[in-house]
Amino acid sequence: MAELRRNPLTDEVVCFSEKRASRPMNFSLNSHSCESPEIACPFCKENSNLLAEVLETSESGNAKSVTNLYPAITTSDIFPGMHEVVIDTLDHEKRLSDFKPEELFDALILIKRRYAVLSQNHDIKSIQIFRNQGVNAGASLKHSHWQIIALPEIPARLMRTSENIEKLKNCPVCEEAAKKELLVNKNELFVSLAPFASRFCYEISVRPIKCMKGIQNLNDEYMLAFSDLLIDSAKRIESILPKADINVLINNPPVNTGLKEQHLSVDIFPRLGRVAGFELLSSGFINHVLPENAAETLRNVNI
Repeated sequence: MAELRRNPLTDEVVCFSEKRASRPMNFSLNSHSCESPEIACPFCKENSNLLAEVLETSESGNAKSVTNLYPAITTSDIFPGMHEVVIDTLDHEKRLSDFKPEELFDALILIKRRYAVLSQNHDIKSIQIFRNQGVNAGASLKHSHWQIIALPEIPARLMRTSENIEKLKNCPVCEEAAKKELLVNKNELFVSLAPFASRFCYEISVRPIKCMKGIQNLNDEYMLAFSDLLIDSAKRIESILPKADINVLINNPPVNTGLKEQHLSVDIFPRLGRVAGFELLSSGFINHVLPENAAETLRNVNI
C-alpha cells in the first residue's frame, strides 16, 4: 500500500510505494565505464595547465578551489553570481568512501573559507554547496570534486524552508533526530538518519546533534566529526550498492537576508533512477524503500 509523507520544512510530498521496486527495467543505469580515456582530466596534477584560475588552496595543498571553466552562472552587472569547483584530492580514482576523515576535513575547511568569502558580497542571497559522484548524479568528470554556486536569489525550496521555520514552534530537524527507528549511526557531535520523508532510496541525512545553523558555524572539532560521519554514510550506502553514483547536498540557510536559519543538515543519497514526469509535474518524489526499513538496513551493514 502506498503512503504519502510531507517534509515539514520544504513542503515536498513523497509517495512511498514498495511495489515500485518490482517494476521491469529495460535500461541500465550503470556508469562504471562512462569515463572517456581520450579526455585529459584537468583536475589531475599533471594537467594543472588545463585549470582555470586557482582561487585558494587548502592547508595540506591537496585541495584547491578554482573558477569553473563551464559555469552555470557568471558575474554580471545585472545578475551577480559565482560558480567554483573545489578539487578535494590529488587521487583521480578516489571516491568519498575512500577518504580518511582528516583528508575530507582539509577540503571542507577550504569550502567553509570559500563560503565566507562569497558571503561577503551582499548581492549574494544563497550559496549552494554540493557534490556529484558519477554520471547519474550529474558529474561530467570522474575526479572527485565539490561545486559551490552563489546566487543573487533564494531558490524556491530554500525560501519555503525559511518561511516554514518561522511558523513552526519546534525544530523539525531536532525532532526527527530523536526517532530511534530512523537512526543510522552517530558520534559525539553528529547523527546520521534516514529522513522520515526521504526523497530517494537509502537517503541519509547527517546533522549536528546540537541545533547549529550552517556549515560556517562548524569549528574544527565539529568539522572533523562531520567528516567522519559523512564518510561513514558513503561507506554504508556503497556496502548495499557498490560503486553507487551519489549526490551530497549541504543545506545551508540564505545569506545576507535576515531570514531565520534552519538546523544544518547534509543529504547524501545514491541515484538509482531518474527524476521523471511525476517529479517534474508535482515537485514531489516517489520512493520504494520506507525510511524505517532503509535505516535498519544501513544501520546493520558491515563497513
